[in-house]
Amino acid sequence: MNTRLGFLFTCLFIFSGSTYSVESQHPNVIMDNSILVVTEPWPPFNYVNKDNQVVGIATNMLKKVMKEAGFKYKIEVYGWNRAYNLSKNNKNTLIYTIFRIDSREPDFQWICPLIATQGVSIYSLDNRNDIKIKHIDDLKSYHLGVVGSGVTYDYLMAQGFSVNKNVDIATDELANIRKLFKGRIDLIIQEEEPLALRMQQVGLPIARLKKVFSILSNEERQACMAMSLDTPKEIIQRLQNALNKVQNIK
Repeated sequence: MNTRLGFLFTCLFIFSGSTYSVESQHPNVIMDNSILVVTEPWPPFNYVNKDNQVVGIATNMLKKVMKEAGFKYKIEVYGWNRAYNLSKNNKNTLIYTIFRIDSREPDFQWICPLIATQGVSIYSLDNRNDIKIKHIDDLKSYHLGVVGSGVTYDYLMAQGFSVNKNVDIATDELANIRKLFKGRIDLIIQEEEPLALRMQQVGLPIARLKKVFSILSNEERQACMAMSLDTPKEIIQRLQNALNKVQNIK
């Protein structure tokens, strides 16, 4: 297990300015009957390995769906904002892995659920017994460390949080963890599965963290694929049918 975690750490150093691609067995230029797939580095779900291959739990499922649907495709890895905008504004462009939260609903046509996740939780240090959270609005009394893109930022902005008032922006989640341990912020908001990887990478004990609240409803915890509104509906249905078949959903 430690060997696997150590290997995945290297994937966290992929920055938004870099792009990587992996093509299907049909290495054609993206055409009308082909799909451009975009994603971000997000171990263990989607990331680029040491052989420059896009891999991960969600990537494995996506490849099975594409094979079942019979589409030609190419995967490219970008920073989150660029991947989001490419898929939102371009026909036949698919993004994964994306949480289906309310603020994103009107931007896309959705193919769900690609994978199951444990959602997103909010953590303090274990000695912060003064922090009591019963409702999302209670969080507004504290300083939360957030990256300025992605599901946590989008969710908090939709809930009325404000940058520099109760939201502190960092360049990445590792910086947020370090700021929490230095006492510069009160809380961090993390997807549960990647958190253990990040804690080991920064060399800090996960036992020092205490979960104080969870966000996202069961529906919003769906990790999906999504495509632009002008993508033909028959493509969306073809992908959803393939996903259902791969996952044995009746």
